[in-house]
Amino acid sequence: MTTLNTASPVQIQIQNIFGVRSQLDSSLFFCDEHTIIYPAGNQFVLANVETKIQRIFRCNELEHIDWILVHTNAAVVAVVASGMNADKQNTTISFYDLHSNIGKRKRMFELSDTAITITSMAFSHDAKHLAILECGNREYTLSLWLWQKSRIAATLKLGPAEGVTILSQVLFHPNDNNLLSIVGKRYCRSIRHLDGNLRIQSSSAKLDQYDFISHAWYDSSRFIAGTNNGYICILFNGDVQTEIDIIETREKLLATIPRTTSISSSLVRTSTMRASSNQQEHADTSRFTGEDVTSIVIVNKGFFCLVGGKRLCLFTKIADSWDFAKTREYIIPTNDMNPGRSTVSFSSGSQDSNEKQQLQANHLMWKVVVSPREEHVLILSSRQQIYSVSDMTKDQTVESKDPFQLELIFNSFHHLSIRGLDIAVQKPLFISSGDDHTVRLWNYETSVIEQMRLYSEPVYGISIHPSGHQLVVAFASKVSLLNVLIDGFATVKEYPIHAAHEVKFSNGGQFFAVIDANIIQIISPVYLKVIHRINHGQTVRKILWKKNDLALYSQSTNYFVIWNLENQKKIYELKPSYRLEGGFVPDREDRNIYLACDDGFIRTFCNGQIINEAKLPQDDKANCLEIFPSNGAIICGTHRGSIYVLKTPLSGASTPIFHYLAHSAKITQIAVAFHEALIISCCEDGILILWETQIKSAIKPEDWTPVVLHNKQRFIRLMKQLFQSECSDVRKFSHASTSMTLVSCPVESELKVQWYITTCRFAKMMLNNRDIPCAITSSRTDLKFILMLYATWKYH
Repeated sequence: MTTLNTASPVQIQIQNIFGVRSQLDSSLFFCDEHTIIYPAGNQFVLANVETKIQRIFRCNELEHIDWILVHTNAAVVAVVASGMNADKQNTTISFYDLHSNIGKRKRMFELSDTAITITSMAFSHDAKHLAILECGNREYTLSLWLWQKSRIAATLKLGPAEGVTILSQVLFHPNDNNLLSIVGKRYCRSIRHLDGNLRIQSSSAKLDQYDFISHAWYDSSRFIAGTNNGYICILFNGDVQTEIDIIETREKLLATIPRTTSISSSLVRTSTMRASSNQQEHADTSRFTGEDVTSIVIVNKGFFCLVGGKRLCLFTKIADSWDFAKTREYIIPTNDMNPGRSTVSFSSGSQDSNEKQQLQANHLMWKVVVSPREEHVLILSSRQQIYSVSDMTKDQTVESKDPFQLELIFNSFHHLSIRGLDIAVQKPLFISSGDDHTVRLWNYETSVIEQMRLYSEPVYGISIHPSGHQLVVAFASKVSLLNVLIDGFATVKEYPIHAAHEVKFSNGGQFFAVIDANIIQIISPVYLKVIHRINHGQTVRKILWKKNDLALYSQSTNYFVIWNLENQKKIYELKPSYRLEGGFVPDREDRNIYLACDDGFIRTFCNGQIINEAKLPQDDKANCLEIFPSNGAIICGTHRGSIYVLKTPLSGASTPIFHYLAHSAKITQIAVAFHEALIISCCEDGILILWETQIKSAIKPEDWTPVVLHNKQRFIRLMKQLFQSECSDVRKFSHASTSMTLVSCPVESELKVQWYITTCRFAKMMLNNRDIPCAITSSRTDLKFILMLYATWKYH
């Protein structure tokens, strides 16, 4: 878990991570029979595939990662990173424990004093040796390391002189840590480590027609290799013993070329396979078919292979021969259905068949992994999803011509940048939207998706009602007000506002604001009409409501304004010489506003002027700000993916700033739950992180909510007038999707004190055994608070 900083005003610790790091196509491994490991942001996630419980540890090297490799039996993960030292572009490798002391670094040393390009890595069966194949300057270097001693055992240069053009993969023999195999374009050799040297073993096999890109040892004498044009070869002593064509339609395309499913090594070398030069040309044209065999994993009596990234095929060995028959085929499902209670639906204007086919064509399988006892088979896809093969034993015995669909093992994750994030008040729900055209409603208590909807156009912004019953979604062509139902989202009304990059419900939920270029539209979700239009004068980037909903903050690139909503006039404005590109956040009393600027400074704006500032370390720049009302601590998400916690008030260079490793890309949004026990962050890498918090409050805790009550005496005075006055104006509106009654007070017509009286009077109606279910639309109000109001009136 993330290490806590005891001096920080807010200690944050990762609770859950939704997503897989997208920049690595080989980042999924098994630690044991039921636990997998994969990177997410700058963390490693150890997830149990059955209980879904996560264990997380941070890794500094993930910020500059180049390669990951895990040895399951030794419970160790190797991480190669470049550029860890700011002074030079060196390459280092670190080894972390995954068994007794999870996340403890066992060893770290430098591979090279310059940046290198790693093509392949492999552990020996006893985890004592590590082979690294690196590429540079038109030649390859194979290095054999004794990593536990940080010492290199042997090296070998491989270039045109050795007949090497392109190499793809290196592996150790399953029982001999001094024997390696290496494959590439028209190349397949065994390499022996002897007397401190690596020696290439000679072979007479002719492999001119093969471009090997993956392989795996089947037993101690044979390994299986896959080519980039859809062939699988079983090699014995470097010679092709059996060749399998996995493209069923090739016979129709190349009907003139005689081929067999299984051939002997002698037939491979004869003219039967490539009889003439014309046939050779035809065969070469079929090389780039999109059917490359990218991953091979050995299982009992057969093997799994990925074909073209679109199919997962299971081949089973035929008894008393070295032929293999395909017994099962799996494909990625068209719809990413989420396991459990979630609902996935499509918008009325969802994609046509061509668009769906295009989306499906871009979704590829990257890697297949099998647990040690072969109980689980998992697949990592290009959209950062993890799929599983259900009931592998049954799949091996039952034959079927139709491909089977894979199943999601966890939640369906975002696979592109997440742009919208908001959290409800009265329910444990939060909403997210991204460039993948999806809107997802999450439950942060159960860590599952409650609702998910795919749209045909980009989703620019999103906001959830404090009650959790309504959403406002900004699309490229419209803004939609939606009701949250048990089986999906229902459209209430659509507004013709184009490309609104941010929408925001008020704290009470009686309004929502929409950015329309340089215009801010205030809309009532009850009356379903526009209440106000405010001209900011420039293209608005961010908006935020004041705590009492009587004022609104708006910010453009170099202009910041506080608006009075009763008369639509400016209270304060700021036109700085620097750019305002990192958002802003007000404190609990709405006195100080903290502005994030493009020069890395966070400045305090109060009464129309800048009073103090603080600069983020390491020349980092803020991209979003949030605040903890209980102690005023600022939480900042940056362009580098880090999270900083700053003590307030800001005091220049002496401001206490605390750093937490978080994401691997720019953080786009941060949301703080109303109870402040949870924060949520998201980034351009499509990863959501849930953080649990421990807050050192600078204010003595009270039962009185400061957002609603200014002081006890004033409230008690109002309560005494409550049941003696009939001036309260209670408006009851029937909710479109529930049987609840909403009580609200439009801020442009009623005084705030009338809202207090309305709330308390309604509390008395409930306590007099009147069957009136209600939901008070306030960011800090629930049934417990209503009872407290009545108790205060009764005893004072």
